[in-house]
Amino acid sequence: MHNVLVYGSLRRGLHNHYLLEHTLFVGNIKTPALWTLYDLGAFPAVVPGGNTAITGEVYQVDDATFAELDLLEGYPDFYQRRQIDTDLGLLWIYYLPKAAPDFIKVDSGDWLTYLRKRSRTEADQVWQPDDDDDEQAFIDGLDLGDNNPWR
Repeated sequence: MHNVLVYGSLRRGLHNHYLLEHTLFVGNIKTPALWTLYDLGAFPAVVPGGNTAITGEVYQVDDATFAELDLLEGYPDFYQRRQIDTDLGLLWIYYLPKAAPDFIKVDSGDWLTYLRKRSRTEADQVWQPDDDDDEQAFIDGLDLGDNNPWR
């Protein structure tokens, strides 16, 4: 069995969590502040070095699920993985060895919090309420399924 720290699209409520639905949830975690989290668009990446604590979830996975995660993460061609020592013991984390100059830094270290704010900003760019509009009715009408960050 392998304990894996997930910080992006594999977290509860996000689009790749289905891969972990049958696994054991170990707990929530915040790593030591030794990383930098970046927004790569549809998903994040962590890079070693920096002063950000990464917020995530830990799951215990079997060999078959670990292999599925490797495929999803593009290991070893895109993401690398290594074990880190945490309050929850040794955990596997997927990371990029270095950042590209155009990566957008996520200062909070929490992809879910950042994604909610980013989604709100993107929605505001598409629709601006005026005095006659009901913003909550607009939000309720969005078809975002379980990923609606405002519910």
